[in-house]
Amino acid sequence: MVSRLSLYWESIGHEVRVIVFDGSNPQYSYGGTTHDCRSRASLWTVVKIRNIILRTLVIKKIIVSFKPDKIISFMETANFPCLFAWLISKSMGDITVSIRSSPVLFGHFTRFMVKRLYKKATKIVVQTRGAKNFAIKNLNLPNNKVRIVPNPISNEFFERPHSCDRRRRSILAVGRLERVKGFDLLIKACSLLSGIHLRIIGDGSERLNLLMLVNELGLSGCVTLPGQFEDIIPQLDSAAIFVLPSRNEGYPNALAEAMARGCGVVAFDCKYGPSEMIDSGDNGILVPPGDPVSLADAISTILSNDSLWISFGDRARVKSREWDIKMISIQWLN
Repeated sequence: MVSRLSLYWESIGHEVRVIVFDGSNPQYSYGGTTHDCRSRASLWTVVKIRNIILRTLVIKKIIVSFKPDKIISFMETANFPCLFAWLISKSMGDITVSIRSSPVLFGHFTRFMVKRLYKKATKIVVQTRGAKNFAIKNLNLPNNKVRIVPNPISNEFFERPHSCDRRRRSILAVGRLERVKGFDLLIKACSLLSGIHLRIIGDGSERLNLLMLVNELGLSGCVTLPGQFEDIIPQLDSAAIFVLPSRNEGYPNALAEAMARGCGVVAFDCKYGPSEMIDSGDNGILVPPGDPVSLADAISTILSNDSLWISFGDRARVKSREWDIKMISIQWLN
């Protein structure tokens, strides 16, 4: 998100400054000038408190020095020190904080902080209607400050020509290999199908458990976990179906990108995001959360009907235009 937006804003003439907390191993490129707080994340409470103080002081110094018109922060680890810095610097610029993960998953401390701090911001951005309703009802955030802004899709997902033909019974899933992403449920669903090939792209702490599950279910010949790919577009272009089996979501970027590339899509109707992206029966299929049998049935429905997965893909492309970065970037700045 920060990478895409900062690069785009710089390309249209804005002066952009990006503050990162640990720039020692950058995973993305950013537009404008990057400032490194040099405060690596930690699980230790004492270090977490020290980091908040350090980050607040660094951000305050940058705010006072450059006097930005707009300050935008992403996720709670950035929102808290940004708000503290903005308040103590008495900046005249607006500040937008954003909730990037599902607020349902917030712990007690995070909820406590969000309820007391976020209402002081100029604007609070969430990604879905469900997240907005939860934030207003359960986090006591003011309705007039909470705005829905979905994640943008880079232009290349719309503009790059297709690199290969789709493999007829190829299924793709993309994401961190963590329990919340539900890849174990997808593997179980695939054990109910025949003649398919599933690729799960990504890495994470659940890799070994997922590989063990694949072997237990006798799927080693048709389920692969090839790791991460720097360029995901060729992988999307070769898949007939993209599946999102998450138990919870903030806003699934991988699903949006798959729709932009014209994949037939299937997803669990989890909180939050999929139901606001997929019009079930029109551009994909939603199934009850956590149900491998229903997931297998939906995959089978699409794979057994050529015209269905082609029409789903065409309509998914149309839907994904709502997330064009040009339109989304304006919503962030307004």
